[in-house]
Amino acid sequence: MNSYFKRLTYIYLVLSIIFIIISFIIFKRTSTQLSYLRLSIGALLISAILDFSVVIFKTKKLPPIINILLGFISLIPAIYVFKEVFGALMFKVSIAIYIFAFVCAVIYSIAVIIISYRVRKDEQFLNKLLKEKKNTENE
Repeated sequence: MNSYFKRLTYIYLVLSIIFIIISFIIFKRTSTQLSYLRLSIGALLISAILDFSVVIFKTKKLPPIINILLGFISLIPAIYVFKEVFGALMFKVSIAIYIFAFVCAVIYSIAVIIISYRVRKDEQFLNKLLKEKKNTENE
């Protein structure tokens, strides 16, 4: 549980900085100010959703493909929260949010594939070392 809150805090910190930068850009382009409370609550909700997605991804009870699919499904509410926070100020065309979500999904899936490949390779290496150690102990 401690690692969950630690990860949640880091994600919230990064998202808060990103949201403030986006809010500043929106202010410069449209002269519209977004309330800090709205940005903070949105960043907190999205960070909780992202952290939940990471927890789903890290579970080892299910096959990796199902973990990836559940991770994507759990990210869908984050898109709607992001759209509610910035609304029509950032996404004048409704298709823009879905393009943004698609780009995020592609980046997420590439990261998942790379990480799962590395984990499998490390697991095979460690199993090989364990078998060698058992063989040397038996002899």
